[in-house]
Amino acid sequence: MSSTGREQPSGAGLPYAPGGAAAVRASAAEPPERDHALRAIAMANNGENRDQVIREAVFVLRSPGRHDVLSFWYAAMALVHAGETDLAGEHCDRVLATESAEALGEFAFALRGRLAWLQGDPATAAEILDQALERGPRLRDLLVAWSTSAHVSRGDLDTAYRRILDHVCGEPPSEDKAELLAALGELELAAERHDVARTAFLECGRLLTERGVRNPAVVPWRSRAALCAHASGRHRLASVLADRELRLARRWPDPRTLSVAIHAHAVVGSRTSGEAREAADLLAQGPATEDLLRARYDLAHFLSAERQCPQAAAMFGEVRDLARKAGYAAWAERAEAALHRLTRQAGDRLTGQQRKIAELARSGLSNRSIAEQQFLTVRTVEFHLSSVYRKLGVAGRRELATLPVPLP
Repeated sequence: MSSTGREQPSGAGLPYAPGGAAAVRASAAEPPERDHALRAIAMANNGENRDQVIREAVFVLRSPGRHDVLSFWYAAMALVHAGETDLAGEHCDRVLATESAEALGEFAFALRGRLAWLQGDPATAAEILDQALERGPRLRDLLVAWSTSAHVSRGDLDTAYRRILDHVCGEPPSEDKAELLAALGELELAAERHDVARTAFLECGRLLTERGVRNPAVVPWRSRAALCAHASGRHRLASVLADRELRLARRWPDPRTLSVAIHAHAVVGSRTSGEAREAADLLAQGPATEDLLRARYDLAHFLSAERQCPQAAAMFGEVRDLARKAGYAAWAERAEAALHRLTRQAGDRLTGQQRKIAELARSGLSNRSIAEQQFLTVRTVEFHLSSVYRKLGVAGRRELATLPVPLP
């Protein structure tokens, strides 16, 4: 049997790649360049030799082997994991301009939609991926996942829920279940259902780990799960996940991968703005993606906690304006609300006792547990929390838990 395992149409024995099983089924004769594509994606999954991954992938995409669906797909996905989205886009465009084979064009069109999302254009991504879903069933599971993520980024959670839930409810296990779980996690994280989101990200990670995927560039599931665990008071779990993700990301010198890991590590464990600023600065080297907005938004919270209110206000304003321009409606609204909250709380900071009670509430303790620990009545705890909510401009515990830094 050849190294590609063509006798195994499910893709068993091949390195993991989103949509890999569909690429196997769409492939015909095995070109000699396919081994280079398999080697590139395997190294990318393991998070090693990024420069060699890029060389191997580019070799395939410039060779006659690029006409083979599996070789094209694995090489292009290796470039995506390496952070070379512009280069991957060039090869997709060449296929779409010159390739007559229906299957290869379908794969290139789908990847074009994903690249639009990675490059900070969620509206175009949603449009392309929704069109791709109508074209055929080859990549249906993956397209549902990617389309869901694009609609989440646009702030259209209702469409995202219909997209993913209509697909997964009652369906058999998907070959791209890890991608579906990652998209579900992003959806629940956006809706601030942190426990559900954490469960989805951890299950995504379990499936990827079973397939030998260690590199956070494939899916940053540890970082996302860490943010969810932190928001729901699971601080030990959050710390373990964020530490592990950062160690792995530092082995893979892709700015986006590293900055996402640094950001999660900052939110979970840092008490100063330095690490949060590092993540935001790294992301600023690329397009205005959702990760950049999240990093700058949280950096503004750090600055506010350090009583650098003018700088924090300016940062919230930048996030709002960037989000509006790029089409991230939910982030624009969130930044506007944070800016309004910061203006309201200027000169009206928490007292020491209010801050202590608020931090205990953020850690997941009930009002009764806080009262017993602080030797107060439950009514007094409720009174202090009401003052905290008013001063911070938040609606309650859930929104309080999402504030990522020591309270002002």
